[in-house]
Amino acid sequence: NNINLFKYDRYNLKNNKDNDEKIVYNLTEEQKENVKRIAEKIRIRREKTKNRNKNFAKWLSIVIIFTVGLSYGSVPLYKMFCSATGYGGTVQTNWWKKEKTAEDLAKMQSRPDRPIKVHFSSNVNGNLPWSFVPCQEEVTVIPGESTLIFYQAKNNSDEKIIGIATYNVFPDKAAVYFHKVQCFCFEEQMLLPGETVDMPILFYIDADYCDDRSLKGVDNLSLHYTFFRVDESIYEDDEDDEDDDNDNNAEYILDEKKQKIYQTNSGLQYKILSDPSSFGKHVKPTKYSIVEAHYEGKLDDGTVFDSSYKRGEPLRFNIKQVIRGWTEMLQLMSEGDVVECIIPPHLGYGNSKAGSIPPNSKLTFKIELVRIINTKSEK
Repeated sequence: NNINLFKYDRYNLKNNKDNDEKIVYNLTEEQKENVKRIAEKIRIRREKTKNRNKNFAKWLSIVIIFTVGLSYGSVPLYKMFCSATGYGGTVQTNWWKKEKTAEDLAKMQSRPDRPIKVHFSSNVNGNLPWSFVPCQEEVTVIPGESTLIFYQAKNNSDEKIIGIATYNVFPDKAAVYFHKVQCFCFEEQMLLPGETVDMPILFYIDADYCDDRSLKGVDNLSLHYTFFRVDESIYEDDEDDEDDDNDNNAEYILDEKKQKIYQTNSGLQYKILSDPSSFGKHVKPTKYSIVEAHYEGKLDDGTVFDSSYKRGEPLRFNIKQVIRGWTEMLQLMSEGDVVECIIPPHLGYGNSKAGSIPPNSKLTFKIELVRIINTKSEK
C-alpha cells in the first residue's frame, strides 16, 4: 500500500546507471527495506527476462539458418545417401571410400549356382525428341562376373541435342549389390540430327547378393534408364575451342630418357609408344567417329583407376562422348597407334568427382586405338 509513497531518483539513474539509490518518503525503516527487496527482485526478474529473450533470438537465428541450409542441401544429401546405401533403387557408388576396381572383381568368387536375370527398360523425358531403347530386353548374369550390354539412342530432330541419363535398379534392395564399371549415365551425350549411337554399360552383381536372406528367391532384376534434355547454350563456345585444340603441329620437349613429349595448344601432353614414323600417317577418326580402344588410366600418384586391358576387351564408344582430352588425342591417332598422354583437369573431369577420381585431377592414360568403326563427319 505504500509503494506509491516512493520514487526513483530519475536524475541520478539517468546520469549514473550504477546508482541504485532511491528516494523514499513517509516510510518506516522496515518498509524501506521491504521496498528495496521488492525492487531488487524486479530488477533481477527483468534481467533474466532480457537474457532469455537474447538466448531465444540467438537460437531462433540458428534454426532459421539451419533450415535454409537444409533446404538447399537436402537434394544432394539425399542423393549421397541413396548412392551410399542403394536406397530407392540407386546403384551404390561407395562415395566415402575407393570404389571396387577391376582387380577386386577379378578376385571375387563367381556364383554360377545363382544365375540372375536382368531386364532392361528405358524412357525419355517429354521435351527430348530422342528414341532410346535397350539393344537387348534381358540377359542372364552370374554374380561376381562382369557383363557388357548396350542401349541405343537416336536423335529424331533436325538439330543437335545434348542429353543426360539417370538410372534405377528394381527391386530397390538389390541396388546395393549392383555395380557399374563403365556407363554413360550422368555424363552429357550430344547427338547430331538423325544420329544413332550405341551406348555401352559394363556392370556386375556382387557375389554377396547370393548370401542376402532378404533377396532369397529374387532372381529377376530390372535396370531402367531415363534420358533428360540439357540446356546446350552453355556449350556454344566449346566447339570453337575444340577446333583450335586439334592441332597436329604440336611442339615437343625431351624427357629424361630423351623421348619426345608433345604438347598441343590446349595443354594436352602425349608420348608416342608405337612406331613414331607411322604415327597418325593413316586414316584418322573425326570427333564424330565411333572407335574401339584399349586404355589404362592412372591418377597422379600412379594408382590405376580403370583398365580395359584387365577386362580383356577394348571399349567401343563415340569419340565426342568421352572427356575432352580423349576426344582431342584420338583425332591425332591412326589404327594401331599407342600413346601415353597426360590430361590436365580442364580437359578431364574439371572440379567434378568421377567415381574414384578426385576433383581437379591430372590423369595419365595409355591409349591404343584398335579400330575405327566409321569416320563420319558432322554432315
